[in-house]
Parts: sequence; structure tokens; C-alpha cells
Amino acid sequence: MGRGVAYSLGIRLSFIDPLFIYTIDRTARINMSQPEESIRRDFIYPSGIFEIEQDFDSRYIICPIDFVRELLLYKDEVTYLEVKLDPLYPEEEVLEEILSLMGEDFHVKNREQQNEIFYRVMRAEKWAIFLILTFILIIASFNIIGSLSMLIIDKKKDILTLRNMGAGNRLIKQIFLMEGWLISILGSISGLFLGTAISWIQQRFGVIELTGSGSFIIDAYPVRIEALDICLIWITVLLIGLIAARYPVRQISKKYLAGIEKGSIV
Repeated sequence: MGRGVAYSLGIRLSFIDPLFIYTIDRTARINMSQPEESIRRDFIYPSGIFEIEQDFDSRYIICPIDFVRELLLYKDEVTYLEVKLDPLYPEEEVLEEILSLMGEDFHVKNREQQNEIFYRVMRAEKWAIFLILTFILIIASFNIIGSLSMLIIDKKKDILTLRNMGAGNRLIKQIFLMEGWLISILGSISGLFLGTAISWIQQRFGVIELTGSGSFIIDAYPVRIEALDICLIWITVLLIGLIAARYPVRQISKKYLAGIEKGSIV
């Protein structure tokens, strides 16, 4: 049984008293004067307590199918059937094929549809973490602004040399802008490579283990590498780096280029 159910009922595996399970007799009419006659009951001894996820732990008790059939007066009928697919078969196509075979009188759902609330919360947490890390990245991008600003100030004489050699304002701006882009590109590539490598190691070897060994189906923290997530992160880093590089180039280089044109910077 789930840990939440065991906690609510106050059950321990060391108890010698059985667990009585009650259900309405589905084949009999309810007698309002003696409703207890319409109730069936049977007992079973708990043999284990599982802990998967709070929604499961507080709702489910797993019993032998023969025990449940006898209690509910079923013979060979089933109310729920699970199918485990081979990874080689596409899930959506198999889902549509089963639905077409069973008809509209049956509900056919994949794992995500069965646990819609859980996966919705997980997606919300994922986007929340992404936004938080994006905000941190925006703050860190001020380092690029400061570095380029100091570089432009330090290269005043080099800017004058380039102008004397015939370089236009656009070329000079592109040089400093490319400097900022290179910082963002090299940083994003190295960061993505390091993050992907760490994720692959965790996915392959399970270095980071979950606390409470034996309470979960899996032992290590689950990780899956998504190409779309990698592309989204890379695009976000490049956009923030581009914006961070354009600001000092447009503001500070404009000031010094204007000074060079007026002859005030030598």
C-alpha cells in the first residue's frame, strides 16, 4: 500500500491484525433499512509499503487480482489494462490504432494523460527554473557590458589608428561588436558542452542518487537530454549576449568616434 494510505490508517507492517476492505455489493440492491447487508468485506495482510509520488501514495493499495475479483464479484472481466510499448514503436501511432480498435466506449490514455496534473506541474517548474536562470544570465551579462566598455576606453589610440588607415565607423563598431559576440558564443558553447556532458554522465551512470534509497522505482535523479531544450538555451544566451554587446558599442564607441572626427582625441 502507499505510504500516505498507511499513514492515514495508522498501519505498520509489524501489526498482526489484518486490514479489512469494504465495498458495495454491485449485484445486490441496497436495503435502506439494513444497508450493512449490501456491503461486502474481506481482509488482507499488508506485505509492503511503497512510496512513488504523493498522489499515488495517498490513494492506492495494490492487492492480488484474485482477492479483488472475489471481493468485487468479477470473474474474468477487467476494468483497466496497461500496455507497455517497445521503444521502437511510436507512441502516438500505437495510441491511435488502439483507440480505433476499441472504439469510443473506451478511454485510451498514455502515461502523460493519466498523470496530467503531475506532468503539468513538472512543466511549470521547468519553465520557472528557465526564467530564473535567464534572469541570472541577464545580470551576468553586465560583465560583458563592462568588459567591452573598458576595452573601448583602452583602445582609443587603436581606434584612431584604424581611422587613419581608412577604417570607417561601421567597421570599427563591427570589430568591438564581434568581440562581444565571441565572448557569448565561446561561453555558450563551452557551457552547453559541459552541461550536456554532465547530463549524459548522470543519465548513463546515475552519479547523483535520490535520497531515501529503496523508496523509489529509480535510484538516481532522472535526466533526459532534449535537443529542443539545448537549442532554446543556446538561442537565449546568444540573444542576451548580442543585446549586451550592442549597448556599449553603440554608446561608448559613438562617443569616441565622434571625438576622433572632431579631433579632440589624439
